[in-house]
Amino acid sequence: MVEKAVLDSENYSVGAGRIIFRTTQVFLMSGVVICVAAGVIFAWLVKYPTLLSLFSGAPTMKFNTALLFLFSAIGILLVVKKDNILNSLGVITGWLVVLIGLASFVEYIIPFEFPIDNFFIQDPFSSTYPGRMARTTALCFTAFGLALITARSSQPSFKRFHKYALGFVALISVMAVLTYILQGVTTTRVLVFNTMAFHTAICFFLLSMAMSLVNPRNNYVDFLSGVKVGSQLARNLLPFVVTMPLVLGVSLLFIVGSKSIETELGITLYTIAYALLGLVYTSWISQKLNWEDLQRKRLEHSLLLSKRELMENVRFKQKLVSTTPEYIFIISLATSSIKYLNQDLFPAEEMKKERIEGMPLLSVLPYIHPRDREKLSDLHRRLIKSSDDEVHDLELRLKLKENKWEWFSVRAKVFQRPDGVWLEEYILLVRNITTQKKTQKELMKARQFSIQGEIARTLAHELRNPIASIGMANQVLGKVLEEPEKQKVQKYLEILERSNHTLRELVDNLLNSSKYEAAELSEQDLSGIVESSLQKAADRIYLSGVEVKKKYSGSYKILADKEKLEIAILNILVNASEATIPGEGIIKVFIKNEESEVVLTISDNGEGLEQEQVEKLFEAFYTSKDSGMGVGLNSVKNIVEEHDARIEVDSKVDEGTEFRIFFPRPV
Repeated sequence: MVEKAVLDSENYSVGAGRIIFRTTQVFLMSGVVICVAAGVIFAWLVKYPTLLSLFSGAPTMKFNTALLFLFSAIGILLVVKKDNILNSLGVITGWLVVLIGLASFVEYIIPFEFPIDNFFIQDPFSSTYPGRMARTTALCFTAFGLALITARSSQPSFKRFHKYALGFVALISVMAVLTYILQGVTTTRVLVFNTMAFHTAICFFLLSMAMSLVNPRNNYVDFLSGVKVGSQLARNLLPFVVTMPLVLGVSLLFIVGSKSIETELGITLYTIAYALLGLVYTSWISQKLNWEDLQRKRLEHSLLLSKRELMENVRFKQKLVSTTPEYIFIISLATSSIKYLNQDLFPAEEMKKERIEGMPLLSVLPYIHPRDREKLSDLHRRLIKSSDDEVHDLELRLKLKENKWEWFSVRAKVFQRPDGVWLEEYILLVRNITTQKKTQKELMKARQFSIQGEIARTLAHELRNPIASIGMANQVLGKVLEEPEKQKVQKYLEILERSNHTLRELVDNLLNSSKYEAAELSEQDLSGIVESSLQKAADRIYLSGVEVKKKYSGSYKILADKEKLEIAILNILVNASEATIPGEGIIKVFIKNEESEVVLTISDNGEGLEQEQVEKLFEAFYTSKDSGMGVGLNSVKNIVEEHDARIEVDSKVDEGTEFRIFFPRPV
């Protein structure tokens, strides 16, 4: 976007420069015409004939001609600016030029004289038609006046007429100038064929050029400078049309003047030579243009084939990019933004392709899990120093929707290094691996559970017999030993008995999933059970640096299995201590009596859980920890339900988790 703005600015500057240059040229040419016209008007006023014809025996510029040149130049200056008022004045000036020029021409056709020839000043220098401009001059003013009127017209027919009128004026003026050039290289009287003054021809040519610059795209100059075949043909024929009559005319005048041949024969030879040379030149130009046109068509065909191949290649790549399951990012280091994304990340508006493209890199950080941002920064640094062939991989979590993190694999590679040194762009291939991660985690849990079950079965089968043998041997020893000897080893026998009991309990606990005993409910004090659970968790809480805040007093009677409920509460307390930051954790324990329930609330200020985790919190074998079997909170729920109670959980990420257990009050 920045590059486009710079290019637009440069194009605007170039275009503005061209407009200023053309306007300067228009003013310069119009100014020359005004100066010439003013000089001739002055010469008429002071009766100074030298400025009227410039060459001896040449036609003079009439007073009306100089006056119309003055009006025409002013008209150009009025229409050069796109201003409605000035353009209207220019049109009025054009109509004035047309009326005077047309009236002067009509005077040669019908036997009637308009009072315009000597209206401003008497012409004492001309014997025929004193004060009247020549026919060609009148026609040129009529054509130029009409071109002035149609200068700002948007109608295609008027634009076409405007171009032809200016071309007519330019052609007549060039022919008149050629006549003067021809007169300069021969002694033969040539100017008898020309009725236009030399400076009149020059002024007409300057006016046509100035007007063509007012509308550069709608004039004969644009036609001659165009790239189309017609313009090329016109450019090639123009030198012949202009120079060949001059060369042949000089030759004819020289031959006729030397009395080598008769005038009639000379004119015939002139015509034949012009026709033959024109035929040869035209044939040569035609063959040249045909060859160029053939080369152009071959090139166009080659370009068409290349374009088709390119389009097929583009379509193939577009289809490939659109069907790939991976998200393709192109990162621009020049703009520090995402330059390209092949598809929407998520249907949500903020995750759509159009929204993400152009997004600054710093704006992407909130969508990356805080623990993965450093990994992404490290990848960025490695890519800057990476070779073009190196591939880098990592896994990170992205938040595509509110409070839901999903796992993605990222493969990165250098994409653009224009100068071979500085990295400009790199590409990221990103794939959603959340389902794969879940499957891996479930397989890991299944493996852990399988291992634990195998250990439990192994202990059950391998330890029970030795433990039983030890117990029986201990009993036998107690019976067979005489009393004095028995007294000596009694302490050791008790140690064996306690150790044997401990081992039996260990085996029973390992097989707890297959041996279940229903809860035996009796009236208990909930505050006492909570205190006992806190006492058992004291070491764990102390080591975690957690502060416990209690809010309860008195007795809170419920029906409970004291040992099982202690296990449930202990599980919640241990989870709370593990979820908090060491040294900053706070666990709050509240108990309150309500109308029909006793409510126990245990909350922490730990890392919290996402809604999806909360929904699965009590599922068997579900855990958000990197290790563990995920059976603790499932057991909590089972114990709570055995007490005819219900448990609720509220949790917010980075704010903490709150457990509420609602016990029915004894009737």
